[in-house]
Amino acid sequence: PSATAGYHGGALLAGTVLTAGGRPFGRTPGFADPDPVAGVIPYDGRTLAVPNRVLLTATAPGGSAGWALLGSVEA
Repeated sequence: PSATAGYHGGALLAGTVLTAGGRPFGRTPGFADPDPVAGVIPYDGRTLAVPNRVLLTATAPGGSAGWALLGSVEA
């Protein structure tokens, strides 16, 4: 189970699929204050518009990495 949900990006893929489908999800855990230096504002849990495309990025030990771009068939 941990290899499916963690090591190989299964949890990242699940979150990406939910996002691409416009499904609601929770606030960013452990990150509540904006970072003015980096210009990063944490997700606050509010409803967002369904995106046309979602980029999934996953890295693994040893330097391997993978990316997937999920998009709507209507986009």
